[in-house]
Amino acid sequence: MVEIALDALEKYIDDVLAEKYKKLRKVGKKMLDEIGQNLRMVSDEIDAMGKRVNPDKDDILNRSLARFVSAIQGELKKAEFTTKDQIKHADLKKVFDFLSGFFNVYNETGKKFGPKLGEQFKTELKMLQASMIRIFKQNGDLDRFIRTKYAKAKDAEQLVEKISRIDELVKKYQEDRKKITNLSGSIEKLKAELSSLENQLVALENDPLVSEEQHLFHEENRLKQEIQMELSKIKKSAKKFEKALETGSIEPRYIAKKDIKDYLKNLFESLIADGPEYPKLHAILENLSGSLDEEIQLKDDKKEKAQDIITAIKDKNSLTPMITSYLKAIENRKEIAKRIQEKGTAEKIATIKQRISDVNVQKAHAEADLAHEKENVVNSLNKMKAAKEALEKDVQAESGEKVTILLAL
Repeated sequence: MVEIALDALEKYIDDVLAEKYKKLRKVGKKMLDEIGQNLRMVSDEIDAMGKRVNPDKDDILNRSLARFVSAIQGELKKAEFTTKDQIKHADLKKVFDFLSGFFNVYNETGKKFGPKLGEQFKTELKMLQASMIRIFKQNGDLDRFIRTKYAKAKDAEQLVEKISRIDELVKKYQEDRKKITNLSGSIEKLKAELSSLENQLVALENDPLVSEEQHLFHEENRLKQEIQMELSKIKKSAKKFEKALETGSIEPRYIAKKDIKDYLKNLFESLIADGPEYPKLHAILENLSGSLDEEIQLKDDKKEKAQDIITAIKDKNSLTPMITSYLKAIENRKEIAKRIQEKGTAEKIATIKQRISDVNVQKAHAEADLAHEKENVVNSLNKMKAAKEALEKDVQAESGEKVTILLAL
């Protein structure tokens, strides 16, 4: 078994293929050398024709000759022949592709300027054509050689390309691992910052003023619920009273219909605006109480209960203590809030809460990115393993030796 590092694998494959396809490559090299020799003959013939251009004469013959020579010489400069003994498929294909293009240029140029060169260059054109025919035949032979005899060697040479693919996967794996390390570090820093911010927030919220403000806020809500509970007890009879007003069966005293309608639209807010003595509600309840006997139809037990509740609110001012306490709680809470504002605690709390929100968003994004990068690492490893095993199998088929590729992860 042979263990080979990835960066040394290309040389190992090249050495194996150099030995295995030595004779075949020698044949290919000979073909390229012979083509190159004939191309040099063409180049010499074209150069000789170029020397016969008379720069002092501007006639059709000289112009045609100059353009013909220039076009062929320009194309010949594109020819590339390897000097290495160990040729590869790429060297063979490069020459074949060049010649295919060269023939097109030669034929087009010959058609355009050949007839204008006349009898003066008949011999030169004939020699040039003979050389081109030889090269054309050689290119045909080269094409068949590439497609048939060299096909297996070509496939073997392409194994080197698979090294690049594995190398890319290794680099991507390493980059993804680095991203995971960086993201993990960032997440830990964000967690530490969150812990610090939360501790700061707890310390600020434990401020006696803040605790008092929260207590008053809860007290305010408790009183509001108590008031709303009491008002709900007259809600049904108030709705029937309002409907009776709309139908005109009741004409209220002491207060206009519109004022009653506006008041009942949002009973709690209207009551608080009315104040602890609630004079408007007194007027409404006076009318409501008087209409329970005739205009508003309720069962006797419910009518009696409604009258008791109305009496308590209207005559005994049962809501007054609750309204007074509610308004006092609001006033006290505003005063505490003002002191907190002056102290800067509220602003600091708001700033820290916003920062906590921002850091949580950053942390969530970083955690999502981390999960994504971990998936990338797993995918890269799986692809790397599959590509490595496939290449090991292919290299073994060429070398006859069991090969293990070592990856630097």
